[in-house]
Amino acid sequence: AHDVLADWAWALLSLGHRTLGEERLEEMQRVTLHRCLAHRYRLLAQMSAAEMAQLTVEGMRGHFSAPGRQGDVEVVEEEDRWVLSFDPCGSGGRMRRGDALNGTPSRYDPPFAFTSVEGAYPWTWGEKGVCLYCSHCSFVNEILPIEHLGYPMRVTENPRDPGDKCRWMVYKRPDLVPEEAYRRVGKEKPARFRSGG
Repeated sequence: AHDVLADWAWALLSLGHRTLGEERLEEMQRVTLHRCLAHRYRLLAQMSAAEMAQLTVEGMRGHFSAPGRQGDVEVVEEEDRWVLSFDPCGSGGRMRRGDALNGTPSRYDPPFAFTSVEGAYPWTWGEKGVCLYCSHCSFVNEILPIEHLGYPMRVTENPRDPGDKCRWMVYKRPDLVPEEAYRRVGKEKPARFRSGG
């Protein structure tokens, strides 16, 4: 059911892309994601960074990450953050690479022919050619949390090459999140989270 629903989400986004045009993609994602996530962000604001990192690991286990689809998540603690790596992520990464377990090709290829975003936008981290499905991570992990909490929940390193790991950073405090993490999604780091702010 997980894989079918992920494929379905990318298929619907691709249909919207083809029929409504790229300029409507941000609106499509905001309308659908905001409604289901607004309450979640209020609850997340009550969690510590360590709890948020733990919740993220458990949530990504449910996406069946890693080659054997067992939900493996690599976690490395650094001084300022936890770095979580998925190889592949069990949703976007699996679809981009193709699914070896069921013998299906990349969702870019026929019979799927799902789309990428042609232009560069804040919701594609300022990059062209981002997988349309994967672009939802900019909203879920960064843009909407910044709008609701003032800081990104997780900073996403979306891999250009489908064969590379997807990485998410959970910072230990909002003031440790680099200003570039805000700029690339069209936001500004609030003064209260800047050094001396």
